[in-house]
Amino acid sequence: METFMKHAILNPLKKSLLAPYKGRRPSTGRDPKGAVAIPWDCFESLAMTPRQDFFRVFILLIFLLFVPALSQARPDYDEKMDQGHIFKEITIPEGSDRANVLVNAVINSPPEVVWAALIDINRWPKWLPMNRVAYFVSPEAEKLITPEAAKDHAKVLEINKQNPPAKETTKFSGHWEHTAYEEYDLPWPLKNEWVVRRYQYDEGADIRKASWKRVDSTRDEDDGSWEVRPWKDGHTHLTYLYRVKAKEGVPQVIFKTAVSMTVNSMIKALRHESARREAETSRAAN
Repeated sequence: METFMKHAILNPLKKSLLAPYKGRRPSTGRDPKGAVAIPWDCFESLAMTPRQDFFRVFILLIFLLFVPALSQARPDYDEKMDQGHIFKEITIPEGSDRANVLVNAVINSPPEVVWAALIDINRWPKWLPMNRVAYFVSPEAEKLITPEAAKDHAKVLEINKQNPPAKETTKFSGHWEHTAYEEYDLPWPLKNEWVVRRYQYDEGADIRKASWKRVDSTRDEDDGSWEVRPWKDGHTHLTYLYRVKAKEGVPQVIFKTAVSMTVNSMIKALRHESARREAETSRAAN
């Protein structure tokens, strides 16, 4: 019976029905594009006792019947990205006072255009919702704004007043670092904030990345990052990660809704600003 089940049923099922999945073997769960992980280990060891044969074949048949349906139930990741969907994951680790926000979206402009908009921090107040003030501080001010000084708003403003920043963002390439002063008006229950951040930029041939951390932070991890990489048709795949302090006493559903709305506004504004820059470049070329 065991030999018959193995050679007459299991082996043909393994070869014919599992063959379409051999090109995609995510380790567990679903991959970003919706493919369902196949537990290959359960098919590698097919030795069965008489008591196990019926049960294992039954489980295998149920699995094969439902996996294709589950794979088709989730819309294609690439297709939704192309349609303008903004993928957001907002999680608050147990015991943490900060929420991790991971965003993936497509910007219908070339990567170099999107990157130029993101690093031109002096222009942020003109197009970035909720950003009221943003500029890179001068080299002189950068030396004076220590982690301790960065906790005192009045002191930071006085340092910047005595050491004015440049009116235009200096253009760099490759790897560089800069300190910036920023102010935000955020929707409830998020809290308005001012902050001094240290940015690190890495501009590669295909991948451009910026990460940042508060100057007064004692944490080892970054507070956030952008990653800009090519997408189909000359467009851009933006991955945006940031960590925001969760407000005490506010239900998570309300907090996450406010964060989601803020992210949507930011991505929409970045798409508009990138399109504006692209059109401006095109006009200048003609």
